[in-house]
Amino acid sequence: MIPAFSVEARFDEADVTARASFRAERTNRGVRFSGPVEGVQHDACGRCLAPVSIPLRASVDEEAVERKCASDDETVIGLGNAVDIGRLAVDALDLVQDLAPRCAPPCPERCGRCGGEHGPEPCPERERD
Repeated sequence: MIPAFSVEARFDEADVTARASFRAERTNRGVRFSGPVEGVQHDACGRCLAPVSIPLRASVDEEAVERKCASDDETVIGLGNAVDIGRLAVDALDLVQDLAPRCAPPCPERCGRCGGEHGPEPCPERERD
């Protein structure tokens, strides 16, 4: 069992903080890492651009293999038998991140005419036309 660890990363414009705890098992080709990954995505709301924090949860089941056994897309054991398990955790959360995060509770949509937040009432800019 590998002790729990934390890692921070940046996906496009979102910051992600991850916490993981992996189990390492020897295989005939290398080492298999498995375990849960939890994290928080810090981003901007897709509607109002206010900061939002979204909990993320994923699991890792990845085998790192010796270079001589590796195909194109497999994780390779590096010099000194090193494997970047932080990258495994970050990649797992990258697959489950919210691409269009929203506020909770939902924020009102922005007006297409003036960009303001009116809710259901009519746009005040419309009265000026």
